[in-house]
Amino acid sequence: MPEIGKVITSFTGFTGAPGYSTHYFFGDPYTTSTAQDNVDDVYAYWGLIAQWMPSSWRFAIQPEVQVLNETTGALIRVEATTPITATSWGTVAEYAGGAGAVSSWTTGAVHGSKQLRGRTFIVPLGAGTYDASGTIAAATLTTLRTATTNLAAVANFGVWGRPVSGAGGDWAACTGGSVKDKVAWLSSRRD
Repeated sequence: MPEIGKVITSFTGFTGAPGYSTHYFFGDPYTTSTAQDNVDDVYAYWGLIAQWMPSSWRFAIQPEVQVLNETTGALIRVEATTPITATSWGTVAEYAGGAGAVSSWTTGAVHGSKQLRGRTFIVPLGAGTYDASGTIAAATLTTLRTATTNLAAVANFGVWGRPVSGAGGDWAACTGGSVKDKVAWLSSRRD
């Protein structure tokens, strides 16, 4: 039975916290060693981005990876991992709450009647990450794009479309990741 691992990152230290981000990985079956590799992959993503966040911002990868049934979303089991302790943070105190950038994930699949895509919001970015035109500064954008490209290249990383209105869930491998040179606003969150 196809299984997917749900890796959750929690964020603290800013207005509106706590925040959460979820990334999905495939396994058939999804093993403990796969879960550990994927926790490390998500840590590498956020660890690279951390330098552009405010100094108060903190992230932690949750050590329990939930293993779900791809079609129903039912919890099958939990795999225990040992996340790396994060020690790298931003350097400025100023930030705009809920404003930052977004990693966009593409797949070649259709879920329901739409292309299966995903997004990871990168908020809040520190004050020094913007340029005079009001978009993302070049150095910041380069780092965000590198982190996004690296995670998109992980073989079992992808996007999961949840079961909706009687139709089963679908997981598809990520075929690419991008970060646009524009500011994104996080108006709501969902797990």
